[in-house]
Amino acid sequence: MKSLQREYPKAEKIFELLSKKDAIAIFVEASKGFAAKIDSNEKIGMSRKQYYVRLAQLVDAGLIEKSKEVYEQTAFGKAVYNKHFLGMKALVRDVRKYQMEDVLRKSNKFNKSDIDEVFSGTKEN
Repeated sequence: MKSLQREYPKAEKIFELLSKKDAIAIFVEASKGFAAKIDSNEKIGMSRKQYYVRLAQLVDAGLIEKSKEVYEQTAFGKAVYNKHFLGMKALVRDVRKYQMEDVLRKSNKFNKSDIDEVFSGTKEN
């Protein structure tokens, strides 16, 4: 685990940050852009302290930025959102396909190449 910290400290920081529900809520809102208003925390459903702590962490991580009184995802933030959030959404939507593949592989009734062929069109590259 320590090698991850040495080799990918920024990745570890981002994964840790985005494992928090309140950070995810702000990050997702920033995908659409949201006004930097005094009551923004209430619209997202969190305390002011919680909101401003997570907001600062997301800005420090380079995931969102404030421009013209609107918080939006940075180019890096958009890449993380598209690849990981939308990618995860698609994977979760198709979880039953992955479960079926696991059952087939464990059954030993079919060879690996046949299973790979059947499921090749259902996987993200």
